[in-house]
Amino acid sequence: QLLFPGRFFDTVVIGWERALFGGEVLPLVLHRWWPWRPLSEYLHFAYFAYYLVIPTPFVALALHRRWDDVELFLTRLMLVFVACQILFIAFPVAGPFHHFPEPDAHAMGSVFPPLVHALLHAGSSVGTAFPSSHCAVAATCWLMVLRREKVAAWLLAAVVPALTVGTVYGGFHYAVDALAGWALALLLLPVADRLHRRLQARRA
Repeated sequence: QLLFPGRFFDTVVIGWERALFGGEVLPLVLHRWWPWRPLSEYLHFAYFAYYLVIPTPFVALALHRRWDDVELFLTRLMLVFVACQILFIAFPVAGPFHHFPEPDAHAMGSVFPPLVHALLHAGSSVGTAFPSSHCAVAATCWLMVLRREKVAAWLLAAVVPALTVGTVYGGFHYAVDALAGWALALLLLPVADRLHRRLQARRA
């Protein structure tokens, strides 16, 4: 349930977007500024790869039996998801994909743009744009392996930055959503680590 049923705060976020980017709403113009189809395919692939980003740290850490780090990762992930859901309830934003006319997926590419649009039509939740949980969760996953698992870190380096840009390029999130997602991930990192230590102490 939303705290404000039927009300979305897109106009507020659009105001922030225009203030930050010289009057532009980036999800409306970014794909027009960079109309190269291979780039569009890559950015949409990165957005789609979100579903592979989440298990990557778990698999990489579990393969090396780093179970303490697996538990820490799950604590970080849980806190980010919970924070995003609370913010979605308190400050629902539909997002550009639902607020503006939908961009032509086939004009943007042949494979991943239509695939992503089909997935969004099948199961996208309206009112869950700010902050971008795609960016917050992907950032959390990347930061988890950055100094622990080099192979996983390099794999996610090829995906997570492109995913961040792709959320805006594809018209799925405002740029402000993406920035807020990264800010949330960074702010919650020390909080999650303290929470994890307390949980470990209580369990012991």
